[in-house]
Amino acid sequence: MKKVLLALSFLVLVAGLAACAGDPSVPTISGTGNATLEVGESFDPLAGVSADDENDGDLTSDIEVSGSVNVNAAGTYTLTYSVENSEGESVSVTRTVTVESAEEEPDEPALGDFVPASGVYDFKFAPVDLKHQFFAAAERYLVTNHIGGIPLWASSSFNLFSDRMQLPTEGYDPVMGFGIAYASMSQDDSSVIMDDGQAGEAGEYTYRTRLTENPATLNQWIYEDSISSDVITTFLDALYFFNYNSDFSGFELQPSMASGMPTPSDAQEVFGTEVANVWSVPVRDGLVWTDHTGAEAGDITAQDFLDTYKLAVDNGWFRAISGGGDFLNPAQEIVNMQEYVDGDAEWDEVGISVEGNNIVFEFVPLMSEWNVIYWLSGFVMTPINLDLYEEVGDEYGTSAETTSYSGRFYLETYEADRILRLKENPNFHDPNRTFYTGYTFEVINDADIAFQSFITGRLDATGLPASRFDEYQSYPGIRFAPGATVFRMNINAHGTVESQREQFPDSTLIPEPILAYEDFRSALYFGINRQELAVDVQRTAEPAQFYFTPAYLVDPAGGVPFRDTEYGATVLEGLSPSTQGYNPDAAKAFFDSAVEDAVAAGDYAEGDVIELQLVIQANSQGSELGAEYIEAELEELFVNEELDISIDIVIQAEPFPNNYFNFIIPGETDMGFGGISGSTLDAAGFLDTFNSLNTSGFTLNWGDDFDTTQANIELEYVNPSTGETLREIFSFDAIQRLLTSEVELEDGMVVE
Repeated sequence: MKKVLLALSFLVLVAGLAACAGDPSVPTISGTGNATLEVGESFDPLAGVSADDENDGDLTSDIEVSGSVNVNAAGTYTLTYSVENSEGESVSVTRTVTVESAEEEPDEPALGDFVPASGVYDFKFAPVDLKHQFFAAAERYLVTNHIGGIPLWASSSFNLFSDRMQLPTEGYDPVMGFGIAYASMSQDDSSVIMDDGQAGEAGEYTYRTRLTENPATLNQWIYEDSISSDVITTFLDALYFFNYNSDFSGFELQPSMASGMPTPSDAQEVFGTEVANVWSVPVRDGLVWTDHTGAEAGDITAQDFLDTYKLAVDNGWFRAISGGGDFLNPAQEIVNMQEYVDGDAEWDEVGISVEGNNIVFEFVPLMSEWNVIYWLSGFVMTPINLDLYEEVGDEYGTSAETTSYSGRFYLETYEADRILRLKENPNFHDPNRTFYTGYTFEVINDADIAFQSFITGRLDATGLPASRFDEYQSYPGIRFAPGATVFRMNINAHGTVESQREQFPDSTLIPEPILAYEDFRSALYFGINRQELAVDVQRTAEPAQFYFTPAYLVDPAGGVPFRDTEYGATVLEGLSPSTQGYNPDAAKAFFDSAVEDAVAAGDYAEGDVIELQLVIQANSQGSELGAEYIEAELEELFVNEELDISIDIVIQAEPFPNNYFNFIIPGETDMGFGGISGSTLDAAGFLDTFNSLNTSGFTLNWGDDFDTTQANIELEYVNPSTGETLREIFSFDAIQRLLTSEVELEDGMVVE
């Protein structure tokens, strides 16, 4: 602005000076000669580079550099240096940096070559630095090989709260969120409009929010979607629950349906932590069920837990045998449970029993107190009302009437596609835990309609649509929530019909060959301007070029997010972290290389337009804006002029959860937007959603190149037991397993 005002104020003088000065000077850049490095050698693109101008003098600080150099990968890289003087004259020069493989040393390294890991490994209770090192190696493997898809943005959001909401803290906690469940209200329902369009009741305090879809189920043992979880968590209790600590600076896990902390049998100490295979959990006396009228509907005892567990396993319910927190997962596998599922053991041989009103768990792996209470802190590991189930069978959890309630609220009314009304449970054992007297969930799948409902006073909270961000970014009730989910462009890289049918025999998709080329996937990674996508286009998201946001902890007791550790920073080395992975020059080079190889292989011919199907979630403004932006950006960038080959991205919007279960998970699309979030306090356990064996049921990327069972991750580390420095090779699956349980490895791979 100063420059403009100066020009306007002294126009005549400036014109006169310009006439006297002759031609404007042009700046010069020095020190940009071509350079050659060895792989791994450090390189500063601005070291020794300077710029000056006859009139302005030293302009070194104004130099801009585009392009990047991956010092960890041999190749030829181009950097462009540009600078502009005060007269608007500019100059650009290019520089070639060659990274060469280091010459092989004639002697072996002092520690010897890397060898495949073999033996029994268990780093579940290892020193936290070692766990961070292994976790970083696993995530870097995913990112550099694109096995987790192309990371795009993190699911951060801006949330609006009504002026009667009094949140317990100002900030956002990765575990407790905004503490909505522990908030209070300054005004009762008589001051607001309820879902029927009328003012509420005096003395009632109902938290009014919304869902984008109906919950798929109210039975916690078969739910697979976050919407069902959001509802179930309001009406089911758990053995242990997350509560704020005394000064609201963090959380504590406290007994709820349990009457105390679990007790170990034959405890031992591993790396300073008390662990055991057998733990006894005391169940609180006097627990009861509540029906949809608020009436008592039967007692809840330790035997109800055990009988529900058997029923869930016998029926093959999803959460009992898969999904990460199940009885078969190596992280907390129950003794003889796999044998029982396979028909090789009787139920009384399974490692769950009841003694008095205590549940006794016998685990295959050693478990700490934290491991046990954390596993039992979710509503999944609670009973269903077996008497009601006997009456209604598989209809259990399909309506308010066919569900029983053990938590703070009970579901009084459920009108599909419209409203869910929950009332305060008069039979809950801890009536003072929360302030509210009820919840309502209005089903509103359009973000703009939900926003209007909030503005007119029908909701106490809603997300801020990107289209209204500029208008409401200073709203007094706005709160920023960093997300735990990284949305990715998931990829089907099978490349051939034969490969596709081998994994998905019933598939009708003809996979696109270009996605099977690693260079093309690298082009996708470097070709997306995540900063612009998240901040300028979606407005309320955060750019992400990794899979684990700062919400995730590898060491929950320490409380330090993995991203903030020294190892978290190593994941993105050589991947243009300063520009969030955006490097259009590299992307174009990778694209051209992939196209040339694909043409040589006979997959494409000159003049082809490669059509790529991209499935996104319908009624998601973020997905729609993101897809349109990426479509335009990549279609402009990915053009091979010599062969006249380009891409055409075809966007297909599908309702949630069909976008996952009908397209991405069964590999029925070329690409698809999606993100699976795991427990932020069990980052290592969440790694299994990326393995190629799909043990979690939520793997989203496919292809012959995506084989996480093979040993290809080299690690130099210090054995925590012996202090010996080792150089070993692991598979991704091996790292995931050894961070969560004891596992036997052979040649760096898991022995099943």
